[in-house]
Amino acid sequence: MYADCPTCRRQFVVRAQHLSAAEGEVRCGFCGTQFNALNRLHDSPLPDLTPQPLEEAEAEPQFDVPESPPEPPPEPPPVRNIEAVRRERVSRFEPPPEWVRDADEEKDEPRRLAWMLTAVVLLLAAALQAAWFNRDQVLSQFPQLAPFADSLCARLQCSVVRNRDLGAIKLINRDVRLHPRFENFLLLNATIVNESRRRQPFPRVQFALYDTTGATLAYRAFKPEEYLDRSVDRRAGMSPGAPVHFVLEVTGPTEGAVSFEFGFL
Repeated sequence: MYADCPTCRRQFVVRAQHLSAAEGEVRCGFCGTQFNALNRLHDSPLPDLTPQPLEEAEAEPQFDVPESPPEPPPEPPPVRNIEAVRRERVSRFEPPPEWVRDADEEKDEPRRLAWMLTAVVLLLAAALQAAWFNRDQVLSQFPQLAPFADSLCARLQCSVVRNRDLGAIKLINRDVRLHPRFENFLLLNATIVNESRRRQPFPRVQFALYDTTGATLAYRAFKPEEYLDRSVDRRAGMSPGAPVHFVLEVTGPTEGAVSFEFGFL
């Protein structure tokens, strides 16, 4: 194949490997013009142009392949602010897939239920403890709980009712006389009532005899189990406003007694 220079009109023999080396860009060996030989190819030499001597054309190509310009060095990556990088990393954060969250929630479900049950048990235990330490007020408002409290106190050896207000216990009826059947015995009849608004324990009842000078001839303090009838539940305490009647048979130095007195302990 032949190509001609557009400046000096010289013709040259060209080969395919030379053209492909620089994508057709060549430089004339006579005038130094650089041109694209692909646009000026022809199979035979043109008769109206000055041909290069054949021996020179066959010996060496009469054109130079221009060197490709060196590639510029790669630019260094831009220096980014550290805070900008951190913000970029945060912005790239994505939540875990839905199936991952569902698996985690399924694993945490038994633990969450265990914590809830523990919290309920602790709250219930605290409520029961507070109710037990304030059982006087609880029983006064809920007397139907008295059998349960009595059963529990029977096991724990405690008193169902603890608060005691002796000033609220009044003697509303009393009668002391010689026993009609037994000599040197006295027959005591009395009725007491709890005038407070709360249930409270039965008191100990004291009874004293005095002579004409005020000296004490006899004295005795009776426990609730001694003066109460078996039909009375003494562990449940005295209900507010409910009269309690009892009868006592006592013996002792009654000669010379002119007065008596009841009291509560």
